Amino acid sequence: MAEAALERTVGFRAHHHYRRSDWSDGRNREAFGAVAAPHAHDYVVTVSVRGEIDMHGFAVDLVALDALLAERIGALDGSDLNQRIFSDGRVQPTTEALARWIWGELVDRVPRPARLARVRVAESGTLAAEYAG
Repeated sequence: MAEAALERTVGFRAHHHYRRSDWSDGRNREAFGAVAAPHAHDYVVTVSVRGEIDMHGFAVDLVALDALLAERIGALDGSDLNQRIFSDGRVQPTTEALARWIWGELVDRVPRPARLARVRVAESGTLAAEYAG
């Protein structure tokens, strides 16, 4: 059977900041500059899935995929990523770390028989990260 890739793009607005809890406010400002203070981004997440094209022409159940993305990614809208995802403080809430976290949220939940191929997270028009497991 033929296989195809499908990409779906969704967005959310959330804020974050870089901070090490074992450092003073001053040292955090020195190390991270302006991004040591909470600030928001309009994140754009592109999820790529791959699968065999079924007899109806689909590689994935798009309604089910959209529901999954709304549940897992849409729920981040308006949140503080430091509290919601990176609360232990060991990992900074970088674009790269967010892409990896989203992968973990989706990889075992993508409607079968499709499979997750890639997650791309853009926090601006000039900064994006990809994660592919």
